[in-house]
This record gives sequence, structure tokens and C-alpha cells, in this order.
Amino acid sequence: MASAIVFLLGAAVWAPVSASAAPTFQIHFGGTGTGPGNLSAPADTAVDSEGNVWVADANHDRVQQFDPEGEFIRQFGGAGSGPGAFNEPRGIAVDSADNVYVAAGNRVQKFDPEGEYLSQFGSPGSGDGQFQSLRGIAIDAEDHIWTVQSLLFNPRVQHFDSEGEFISKFGAQGSEDGQLKSPEAIAIDPEGNVWVADTQNDRIQQFSPEGEFISKFGTQGSEEGELSNPGGIAIDPEGNVWVADTSNNRIQGFNAEGEYLSQFGSTGNDPGEFAQPKGLEVDPEGQIWVADSGNDRVQGWSQVFNPNTIISSGPSGLTASPDITFEFFSTKEESTFACSFDEGPFTSCSSPKSYEGLSDGPHAFHVRATDADENED
Repeated sequence: MASAIVFLLGAAVWAPVSASAAPTFQIHFGGTGTGPGNLSAPADTAVDSEGNVWVADANHDRVQQFDPEGEFIRQFGGAGSGPGAFNEPRGIAVDSADNVYVAAGNRVQKFDPEGEYLSQFGSPGSGDGQFQSLRGIAIDAEDHIWTVQSLLFNPRVQHFDSEGEFISKFGAQGSEDGQLKSPEAIAIDPEGNVWVADTQNDRIQQFSPEGEFISKFGTQGSEEGELSNPGGIAIDPEGNVWVADTSNNRIQGFNAEGEYLSQFGSTGNDPGEFAQPKGLEVDPEGQIWVADSGNDRVQGWSQVFNPNTIISSGPSGLTASPDITFEFFSTKEESTFACSFDEGPFTSCSSPKSYEGLSDGPHAFHVRATDADENED
């Protein structure tokens, strides 16, 4: 008679990594004033490959760069309409080469990593590639540029290639699915989908790269998951959506399905409190950088992600072989593993893990990971 060995597995085939706790406050920098490192109504943040934080210092008509500890590095800009000058920069983004793109007035300007002016595109108007009340900007994995403008009667998203050539647009005034009302911010997820902070509709909308409506979440209010004039949005490395809930003076986190995860912040000017938070960015380590506009500063909040263990090969049901091998890995580098067989104790193991001479009947295999910071899945 053929053998019948059934396996029950104790690790996910795949699941998004989840934060082990709500983000925790780490740092703030800036402060009221006009000197280097001071800020006035900062509108947005971006992070480069070195972890440096770029800030759209709106009321000073300049951009400033800070290191990850909040130390001032450089500034550029100044009031005006010529190359390299700004009129209240509202959006900022960094491409894969650490070039800096600034949305201000009715144009987007590009600067190298040292802040030297390179080029610009856009002009006033309602035509393709033109802008009215330009606000947010985002860069996707192909270094394409996405913008959102908040003009009451012409709110829209525009898509440009890496050279600033117009590709497409979508959006129209209204409150139906896919319509917008004074949107302030935009972000792109790892799959290329477009997320828009639909500010005066008190919601977040998700669109495909072609501009097709996918989903929405949020409604006006101050309870968990409710929003009031959301003015910033960012996607973390695991696809979670972080929203600057501006008029509620807090940041809320949602998963990619729009389900509420957590929140942080409250009204005030002490560390960890907010006054009209606006643009935000999440760096590759999960650090959340918030433009705390009304307090003239930037605040940083950290996340800790638990590892997930993924079984990449091995039996997942009925098998006739008494000798089996499992291969597995963790979503966090430098993780160690512990395995359990048939509800026995977890002991140290590595991939691949083999078992031989198994008897007929059900068996259970479990594996879990522990990362370098001792976080377990």
C-alpha cells in the first residue's frame, strides 16, 4: 500500500512584514527663524540614498538638506521666478540618482545632489504639462515624475517621464470615485499604483498607473481611520500607507487595503506633538519624517518591523515520500531560525532542513525567524 504522509506547515508562504509596534518618536529639528537650519511652514520632506532629509522650506522660498541626526548640511533657492529660485515650494522628491525635484508655483525644477540647478519643466495653464496650484510630487521606480495640483476647478494628477516629458493625466473636480477636491499630496507604491491625498474630500484614493480608480478609504472625522484635510501621504517599504491627518494633528497608518493600523501624534508643540503636519516621507529603514508645518520643524519617528519566514520549497500537503526537505528564508537579513517538528520544541536550524524515514500519517513542520535585533515573527 502506498504511503500517505500529510504535512501541515507553520510558516507563511508569503505575507507582508508588519511593524511590531506603533512608531516611536526619535528626533526633531528645525525651529522658527531665518538662518541655516531654521524653518518656516515646511511643506514636504524627501530622503536620499544616504538617509539625508530634504525639506521644502515653503515660507523661506528655499530647500534645505539635513543629515539623519538633523544637522544642517546645505540650502539653496530664494524667492523669485528664475532658474533655481522658488515661490513657496510645496513638494519635494528624490530620484534614484539623488537628484532633487521641487514643485513650486507652476513648474518643477531639478537639482543635482549638491543643489546645483539642472533643468525645469512646466508653465502656467490648464494644458497637458502645465500647472495651476502645483502641490505634491513623487518619483516612481522608473524615475518617472508624478505631480498633483489642487486648483479648485482643475484638480488633477499628471505623469511625466524622467526628462519631464508629459505622458498622461487623470482626475476631475468632484466627490465621486476617482474625482478630486483640492488634493495636496501624492505617493507611488512598490507596484506602481498612485495614491492621492484627496484633501477636501477627507479621504485617500488609489489609482492604477494608468489612472484607473482602484479603491478609497477615509471619511471626515477624528476617530480611528477618519480624516480631516489630509495633507501628506507616503508608502513604507512594506506597502503600508501613512497619512498626515493635518487638521487632526496626527499621523495615521493603514495597510494597502485601507485598514487602520495605528496612529501617533497629538495637538501641541512638545516633541512628538503636531501643528498642521503636512508632507511626509518614509525611508528604506521605515523611519517616518514629517513636516510639522505649524511648529516650523521636522520630526522623525521610527518603526520596528518583525521578520517573516517564508517556506520556499517542501511538501505542503499529501506526499508519498518518507524523506522530505524544506527550504526557507526570512524577509529580514541576518536572521536566525528555529524549527519544530511534530509539535516538538523549537531548536536552532538552517535552510535546507531535512527529515528522513517518516511514518505514514500527519506531520507538522514549523519554522520561525529572529532578526539581528531579536525581533521574532
